[in-house]
Amino acid sequence: RTEKDLTPKQKMFVEIMVQDHGQITQAEALKRAGYDCKDINSARSTASQLLNRRINPHVAKYYDKRFEQEVNRVQIWPISRCIH
Repeated sequence: RTEKDLTPKQKMFVEIMVQDHGQITQAEALKRAGYDCKDINSARSTASQLLNRRINPHVAKYYDKRFEQEVNRVQIWPISRCIH
């Protein structure tokens, strides 16, 4: 499976995790992405499974890609701003 196989909710979950990294839990990102979980424990479990490389390698790989892109964007932004 590849990035193209991600569901809209899986993609939104990853985007929220990347954009709000360090400020949001996986369970909170899952809820914001539109997943319906009966309680916090099931949200935690589902979020953990989504990022598990053995269960959902395509989701984990997309997360890695987006996280790296965001890190690079943040590192480059201040430098390019000073040049102008």
